[in-house]
Amino acid sequence: GVAVVSAPYDEIVEQLREWEPPLLLTFRQAPEKVGYLGKMMNVAKENAKWKQRFFILGEGKLAYKKENSPSSCIRDGLPLMGAVVSLIPAGEFPDKFYCFQVLSGVKAFILEACDVDEWREWTAIIYHAISVANGAPYILEYEFEKYREEEERRIALLEIQKQHDQRVYDERSQDIIDRLFAALDQRDLEELDSLVEVAIQYGLEEDKNFQFAIKSLEMMRIEKQQQEEDEMLFQQAQEAQRAEEEKNMRLEKELMELEMQVGADKEEIEDDDEEEFEQEQIRNQIA
Repeated sequence: GVAVVSAPYDEIVEQLREWEPPLLLTFRQAPEKVGYLGKMMNVAKENAKWKQRFFILGEGKLAYKKENSPSSCIRDGLPLMGAVVSLIPAGEFPDKFYCFQVLSGVKAFILEACDVDEWREWTAIIYHAISVANGAPYILEYEFEKYREEEERRIALLEIQKQHDQRVYDERSQDIIDRLFAALDQRDLEELDSLVEVAIQYGLEEDKNFQFAIKSLEMMRIEKQQQEEDEMLFQQAQEAQRAEEEKNMRLEKELMELEMQVGADKEEIEDDDEEEFEQEQIRNQIA
């Protein structure tokens, strides 16, 4: 539910406009209390007579009866609207220390509690009940004070939460920036891409360190692309050189094989010529 005791009228109206059934209204109930109190039965202080009576505080009045039993009838009632309650100094009545008076118009109850705790409790509750009967200015003042304290506490908590969130945000932001620069030092492009996404989700686009890291990342990508192109060209040159060397080796091998074949053919021719020469000499000797 929403407490509207201390809320401005316009705010209450606005809330009522937005209500959805069921509408549950809770009102402050006047305090109630029952118990025995001593009651001065006559007005003369010198010959004051006191008797115990069972008092009932509720329904906008303070009433009493002779005893707390169903058969005992309520003897009198003091209306609380316009009433006042006041403490009676100790010693004003002989041997009476915890007396107080409830006055309503020309009618008054002079009462005595059994001890100081009952004295304080009865007077406080009666004061509260009188305040409710009179339109509850005391309660409204109390509620306004309570509302102000709660509002101040809420604002203070919001400020603390805001400072905490800002501190957490700053620490998290710094951690992301530190990890970005560490990844830049290690030239880890995969980690850098991941951290850039995190930083953007965290709203660090306007951070100068983040912008510097982005520029460094772009330069690193350009350098890597240039390096990859250089490596590709170098690899192509190496492959061309290997192909040329293989071609030259193949030509040298073919030339060597050709020279070996030529040499073998030459030796064969020389052997044939030598054999023919020997046969020619043999024929000449025979002739």
